[in-house]
This record gives sequence, C-alpha cells and structure tokens, in this order.
Amino acid sequence: MKASRRRSRDGISSVIGVAALILVFIVIVSFLIALFYRLTEFAQHASAVIRSRAEGEAILKSVSGWWAVNNSNLIINTTSRYSQALLVTTITVLFNDASKIVVSQYNETLRDAYVVLKKPGGEAMKSPLKLPIALSPGHTTLIIINISTNGSKEVLTATLTLSNPSTLVTLSLRNRNE
Repeated sequence: MKASRRRSRDGISSVIGVAALILVFIVIVSFLIALFYRLTEFAQHASAVIRSRAEGEAILKSVSGWWAVNNSNLIINTTSRYSQALLVTTITVLFNDASKIVVSQYNETLRDAYVVLKKPGGEAMKSPLKLPIALSPGHTTLIIINISTNGSKEVLTATLTLSNPSTLVTLSLRNRNE
C-alpha cells in the first residue's frame, strides 16, 4: 500500500513539475517574442531616421543659392536640382547688429518683397512674396526683399528653410560678393 501511495505522489509531483516547466517555457517564449517585436520597432525607427538624414543631405547637395545686397534690396537666388519639388517655408536674414528678419507663412507678408520664378526655358514670372514658395526641379527663384536700413546695418547671413513631406532642412546661402 505504501508503494502505491509513493507512486501516486511521484506521479502528481511529476505532473506539477512538467506544468511548471511548461509555464516557464511559455514565459520565456513570450519574453522573446516581445523582445523581437521591440527590436523590429527600433530597427524601423532607426531606418526612418537614417533615410530622413540621407534625404536631407541629398537636398542640401542639390540646392544652391546665394544672396547679395543691391542698393536697399536683398536679392536671394536659389536653384534646385533636386528630383522633387521643395517648399521654401522660411527666410531668415541676420544683420550685424543682431537684429533679424524672419519671413514665414505665419507672419505678415512684407510689403516691398516679391518673387521672380525663372523656368528652365528662360520664362520668368513675378509675384508678391508669400510663403511657402514651390521650388521645382531645374527652376531658379529670385526673392527680392526691400531692407532699407539707411546704411546703419549690414546683412551678415541669409538662410532658407526647405521642406518636402518627410524632411525639413536649413540651407545657409553664400554671399555672392565674397
């Protein structure tokens, strides 16, 4: 009789042990599945960041521009060779006295400012400055802003913020006279 009780206890403890091992196995598998899911999310996010940075660099390499001051007008010339249309969303002009002009779609359009868009065939269109401005592939855009300063300050630098649906970059323009 004692032998049958011992076998019965051994059988029950074996079943409990197997159930515990199965439970531990399920927990480990669940942990590994969650870990792989998080790693996949991280890899997708890292890939998106790398793709966005590469696109930003490609935009900066394919868009060129300069600025110059002619009398009281600031002339900004930008040419795009990027494969897609870009938007000029912000123009920032910094002066030597630390003052600045920031033109964007969120502030009022400057009164004495306009845009001349030159198409590859040489045709030109003139319109008042209102951002954003579409910068199509192969087109040259002249932005002319009246900055009458009475000689009291000079332009130090001008930058454009360019965007497309997935990237936002700032293009520092070179001074044409330097």
